[in-house]
Parts: sequence; C-alpha cells; structure tokens
Amino acid sequence: MNYRRGYIHSLFVFFTVTVFSLPLCGQNPDMVKISAVYSHTAVLDAFRDLTARYGVQFFYRDSIFAGDTISYAGQESDLSVFLQEVLRGKPLEYRIVGSNKVVFLPSERVALLTGAMINMAGNDMTKGMIEVGNPADAGKYRRAEIRGRILNGKNGEPLPGASLQVENLSVGTTSNMDGSFSLVLQPGIYNLQVACLGFEQQKFSLKVIGPGAVDLELFEESVRLEEVKVFAKMADRNVRSNTMGLIDMDMRDFKLLPPVGGDKDIMKRLSMMPGISSAGEFGSGISVRGGGDDQNLYLLEGASVYNTSHVFGLMSVINPDAVAGMKLYRGYIPAEFGERVSSVIDIRVRDNARKGFHGQGGIGLFNSRVMFNGTLPGDHFSWMLGGRSSYSDWILGRLPDYNLRSSHALFHDLNGLFQYKNSKNHLTFFAYTGFDRFRYAGEFTYRYGNNLASARWTRIFNANWNTELTASVSDYYVARDDLAEASLVKQVSSGIRSLDAKLVLNWSKFHNHRPLAGVQAIHYTVYPGSQKPLNSFSLINPLDLENSKGYETAFFAGDDFDLSDWFGISAGLRFSVYQLTGPYQKFLYSAEGPLSPSRITDTLMYTEGLHIVTFHSFEPRLAVKFMLNQRSSVKFSFSKNTQYLMLLSYTSIPTPNDVWKLADPYIRPVSSRQLAMGYFRNSADNFFEFSAEIYYRWLENLPEYKNDALLEMNPHPETELIKTSGRNYGIECMIRKNGGRIDGWINYTYSRAWRRTNGRYSEEIINKNKWYPSMFDRPHDLNVSGTYYYNRRLRFTANFYLSSGRPTTLPEYQFDFGNNMLVWYSDRNAYRLPPYHRLDLSVSRDESLHLRKKWKGSWTFSVLNIYGRKNAYSVFYKKAPGGLQDNYDVSGLYKMYLIGRPFPVVTYNFIF
Repeated sequence: MNYRRGYIHSLFVFFTVTVFSLPLCGQNPDMVKISAVYSHTAVLDAFRDLTARYGVQFFYRDSIFAGDTISYAGQESDLSVFLQEVLRGKPLEYRIVGSNKVVFLPSERVALLTGAMINMAGNDMTKGMIEVGNPADAGKYRRAEIRGRILNGKNGEPLPGASLQVENLSVGTTSNMDGSFSLVLQPGIYNLQVACLGFEQQKFSLKVIGPGAVDLELFEESVRLEEVKVFAKMADRNVRSNTMGLIDMDMRDFKLLPPVGGDKDIMKRLSMMPGISSAGEFGSGISVRGGGDDQNLYLLEGASVYNTSHVFGLMSVINPDAVAGMKLYRGYIPAEFGERVSSVIDIRVRDNARKGFHGQGGIGLFNSRVMFNGTLPGDHFSWMLGGRSSYSDWILGRLPDYNLRSSHALFHDLNGLFQYKNSKNHLTFFAYTGFDRFRYAGEFTYRYGNNLASARWTRIFNANWNTELTASVSDYYVARDDLAEASLVKQVSSGIRSLDAKLVLNWSKFHNHRPLAGVQAIHYTVYPGSQKPLNSFSLINPLDLENSKGYETAFFAGDDFDLSDWFGISAGLRFSVYQLTGPYQKFLYSAEGPLSPSRITDTLMYTEGLHIVTFHSFEPRLAVKFMLNQRSSVKFSFSKNTQYLMLLSYTSIPTPNDVWKLADPYIRPVSSRQLAMGYFRNSADNFFEFSAEIYYRWLENLPEYKNDALLEMNPHPETELIKTSGRNYGIECMIRKNGGRIDGWINYTYSRAWRRTNGRYSEEIINKNKWYPSMFDRPHDLNVSGTYYYNRRLRFTANFYLSSGRPTTLPEYQFDFGNNMLVWYSDRNAYRLPPYHRLDLSVSRDESLHLRKKWKGSWTFSVLNIYGRKNAYSVFYKKAPGGLQDNYDVSGLYKMYLIGRPFPVVTYNFIF
C-alpha cells in the first residue's frame, strides 16, 4: 500500500512533528528494526516493501524520489540507517513520528520552518528564485557571503558603482571597479534591488542557502524622446558613505568624457573636479589640493606610473578604452594605500565578460587606437589587448611658435590583460609599455617611456574571508640628446624602477563591518643620471652618478563600519619603515655654513646592501559620518601620510628633465597631516547633489630649490635644495545634476598653497623666511560642464574653465656691474601669469542602438578654445626695439601660448 500524501499534507505533518516532537526525533527507543537487502532497487519500491512488511508509512512529494535507486543490506538495523542511505547527497531532511511514520521535506523548507532561514521577501520560493549555495547545506550556516558581479546585459561588460539594496533591511553595498560586489546575509529569502545610473532598476529574488556566487545583469533604461525618467541613482553614496574627498568614475563616465586633443582623456576629466587643477594648457600632471604631481600615487592595475603624459601632456598614458573604473582619494585615504602625501589614483583595467571575439577603437586627427578582447573555451579565461599610436606633426605645424612648428613628436603604447577565474580563484596578469619621442627644432630630442607589469591573485577561502596578493614592477626611463652646439652634443639619461608586493586580507564575518589588514614591501632603484658624448668630436666627458636603492615596508589595518543608521566610521592605521641602502656615497660637510660643494670635508663610501639611514612613520586615518536626515550628512576626516620618494623639479609642469630622489640623510621624507570637514546634500530623488568640503594641510620637509640651482647630473643635490614647511587650505564646492535631458556640474575651488623656509644662512632663505605662494598656488578655480541630450544618440557638451594664473618669478630690473650686465629678480613667485580661461564645445553622435548590429560607429566633433583665448603657457623677456631715451636697447615681456585660436577636432569611434 502506498502511503504518499500531497505536499501540503506533508508540510503540515512535518511542521507538527518539528514543533511538538523534535526532541524525540531519531531517539525513539521503539524505533522499527528492519531487515532488508536491496540492489539497485527503486526507492519507491523499497518504500512499498517496508510498508507491506513493517507497516512504515512514508510522506513525501511525488517528484522527490522519482527515478532514484538504492543499494542497501541490513539485519535488524534501525530504520534511521536506511533513511540516511536514501537521502545520501540529496537536499532533503526527514522526521520519524512515533515509530513508523516518516516525513520528507527539502532542507531549505525545513530551515524556514525552524527559523534557520528567514523570509524577508514574502515570495513564493518556487517562482523565479536565484539560488545561492549548495541546497544540501541548508541550515548549516548562520551567515553566508554572496559574491558576484553586476554586468551590462547588452554586452556583458562589468558595471562599476552599481548600488545593491536588500529590501526590508538596512543592508546594501556598491559594485567596485570590475563590477564585483559582496554581501553577508543570514540564510533566507530576499528581494535585492540593483540600480545603476543609465540602466533600468531591477529586482532579483535570492534564496540564500550558503556561500556562493551570482552574476546579475542590468539593461540600459528605455527613455521616451519627449521626456527622461531616471529609475536608478547611485549618487546618494556621496551622502551615506563614511569617506569624503573621493572621486569615483566608471565606464559610463569615461564614455561621456569631454574630448581633448581628439580623444577622451581621464586625467583631463580629473582636472575638472573640485580641488584638482591641471599643471598647464594640456599637462597630464595634476595638482591635488595644492600638492605637486609627484605627491600623487598613480596606480594602473596595481603598478605605479611615474610619468602620466604622452607628448608633454597633450595626452595621458592611460587608454580610456581599457579602463573599467578609477578612484581618486584626496581626503581620507584608506590604510592600504600610502607612498604619497596628496592623493591616490587607483585605476583598474576592465576585464572581459563577453563571450567570443570583440573589439573597439577610434580614429582621430591626432592619434588612433584599437582594442581587442575575447574569451577562451571553458569560460574561465579571458584576454584583452589594445594599443595607440600618434601622428601629431601636422598639429605642431599649426602652432604659433616657430620652434614648435619645426618640431617632431610621436608616441605609441600597448597594454594587455589575461585573466583566469573560477569560484575560488581570480588571477589577473597585466602589462603596459609606452614610448614617446619629441624633437624640438633641432635643439634637443627626448625619448621616454613607462614599462609596467602586475599580477593579482584573489583567493576566496570561505564565506568569511579572502585575500588579494598583488605583485608589480614599474620602470620609467628618460633620455635627452642635446644637439644645439656641435662641440657639446651629449645624451643625458635617468630613470626609476620599483618592485612592489602587497597582501591584503579581507574579513567579512561581522555584519556592517568591512575590516582588512595587510603588508606591503617596495624596493626602489633610482638612476639619477648618466651622461655621455654623442660623437667623437664632442667635448663632453662621460659621467655616471651612483644609483640609489631603498626599501619601504608597511603594515596596515582598517575597518569601515556603521554604528547606526546615522553614524558611521572609517578608520585605519598604517605603519611604514624606510631604509636607504648602499652602494652610496655620503658627503660630510662643515658644521658651520650651508651645505655646498666647497664645504665638503670628507666622503663615506657604503658598499652594496649596507644600511645608511632609516625613517619610520605612524600614519593614522579617520573619517566620521553623521547623517542629518535621509538626504544630507556632515563628515569629518583626518589623515597623516609620509612620502619617501620625491621629484626634483624647477617647474610646476612635469617634464622629462625632472629627477626622482629617495630620502637620504640630508633630504628627509615629506610629511603631511590633513584635517577636513564636509557637508553633503542630495535632493529631488538624487537628481541634484551639493557638497562643500573645507580642508587644511600641514606639510614638513618639502624640498625647494635654491636660487640658480643646478639639479641635473649633480652628485650632491642636497647642496641645491632647501627644506621648507607648507600649509595648504581651501574650500571646494560642487553643484551637480544627474540625469534628465540636461546634466552637468558647477565646481568652484578656493585654495591656497604656501611655503616657508626657516634657514639660518642667506643661501637657505627664500623671501626672508616669510610665507610665499608655491608653484601650485591657484586661488580660484571654476569649472562648468553641461551636456544636452537631444535624443538617445545625439548630445551636445560645453566645458568652461577659469582659474588664477600660476605664480612665477620675474626679473625686475638690470644694472651694470663693472663690465657685466646683472639682472635683479623679484621675490620667489611674486608675480602671476594672467588668468586662464577657455570654452570648449562638442557634439557627439553615439553608436547604433540595434543589439544585433555587429559594427557600430560614433562621431565626436569638438572645437577647443572656441573664442580663441591666448592663454599664457609661460612668459619670458627678449630684446625689443626701443627709442633714443633707452639707447635703443630694451627688453620686452612676452608670453608663449599653445593654442591661440579655435581648434577643431573630429574623432570616429567604433565597436564590433
């Protein structure tokens, strides 16, 4: 006789048994003893046999055992032994009522009934559920980590910055640069809201049984032409996150970058943000809150980049097609980052989630680019390969300066990525090489480039913790050929190489906590200079300066957690140790008087590996958030940073002439302490953002050059440098509109960057030891950007820039002294270049919206400097015609500008 019952009947019996008889389950002394031998017998037939011989009744759902067989042999054994064999490897549980009634149910249903799983969604768990975890593990875990990625359902590309919110719980997160996310939840049933700007908001029903992975897809939002309705907004993260001073950009931001020089450039976009200014007309280097470009740590897939510019800043070394996302930390810097005192720019290269072979690129007036990506059979391997090359001479030929018109410039770069992924391991290998060549009117030639490589291994051990190990090498080199004088032709070269290894441990055992800890080790080798003649007729003597070697080790730990819905904290501590090692040549100087070559009293020679000097630093970081209401918050942050590597430069614009220098017994590491406070508010469903941040930074041991300093090929640069203190402060305001037919922002920054010496001798004193503006002091900076979306494919963009001119030092008068003509210079940075302002306009026609179209093209037409402003790149004196009163001998002040007229640019982009 078959005692099967319906599912509802089984559920009722099981619930009754669970509530009233659970302590007796499996422990009944009167349990039936059975003797049976089955060999590949159908389970249902075995049930019928036991029912006929022993009167055992079985309650189960019809489909549970359909097609199952059992092999069993037992004499006078407990019924429970037989039942365990029946359920081996199946996500089921049973209860025995009395001695002869057996009820079967799925494990997750049992977990729900007993409270081991919760239902926060109220859904019918049989419809449209995404199951996470092994069904056989139901009830095993108290908490489970869900990992996955948010993908563009159209092309499979990851979506950084997507927001995930669990309904009916104050639990949520955002996807990182490669679209990955992590949530820790109690096993149960949940509705997960996923949103990303420009994409339809989606709700996913999850059945969380245990740790597991899941990929979720979003699709671009459908917009009627007569109106724009935005369903998704990740911008309230700027209000709710604990950190401040963070700029987070994803692939959609890169797509909408304003074109500069015929291409979209990430560094140009950064220079339009509050508190960040560009060093020059087209300089790729940036100044963050009054700091030099060398005070910014640029990380490209974990590898340091020491020169971010192509063609002296016309383009950056970063190919926008290859980038998945970028984060710039200028306020609170997480503990896992160090090495610099102003900011960290962490750039991640996008991986490939699309099956098959794909490509994209662009053809512009200045350069062209192409990128290919694809997957290998098995779906575990993916790859990406891209490159760029320039043809810029025709642009130089149209510049107003005669020498630039007679110059030659080119660059090319190549980057590649290879990845392997499975449920527990994620391996990434990245490589980049770039080369620049610039010949200036037959006077000199520069050749420089970056070579980078990195490997990252992410290992997921269990639901509570994972590790990320990154190893990288970065090599920057520069060579200059001086060709102006035939008897003095020479080549001067320098460079730097660093080897970096970092291990980060992430722990997610606790709810609303994101603790991490790790260790980092860096080995620096600086090549300060090598000089050699270019031919046998040159009078230049060969000279090689001693290389410098140093080690930087850091230990760090941090946490990001919310104590309540209105109060959150991000905290971290980094402890760094730096050692300078041999070979090294240390000069000893006379105790009286400033450091100078004439005061050298002795020389100490250190051989390979010998310890020379050690510095260490405790670097605490803290950020606190107070929610005023659901739409606004106030934040505070404090951070201390130390920098053991610096760039010796005469100018605020990075050039290949600059030389990297490690801290040594005379040039101490730069130290920075920053205190900041900000107010953040969103309104109109996050359509509008407003933020205002105030900061104050104290800096020590900043290197400043003496008057008439000579840094190139100098074996004792400490004699040409002065130690200064600094104070940078300012306020940064931003009003931004997200979404709609028109979006954009208005950013205004008032900031000051002051320096002061404290020297005892005249050679060590600048401006009488009074505060003076640094090279990066730009009090006023205004950026306005707006985009009008005519329809889903056509948009118009305008960008306006206005900033104070850079400080400069100028000669004030000249006089005769004996037979010599001498020039008297002003105080350091006593004058400024004229204010800088420019308006750029562009129109873009995006690619086709047809999903099945294999080749898609888009066009961008831009006009730079629409009203022809002649912005001064630099100023200089030269002889000019005079009159009788000045003996026909005067000097006039002139300015050099790069673009003094409207400059049209057109670019064609394609995807296939």
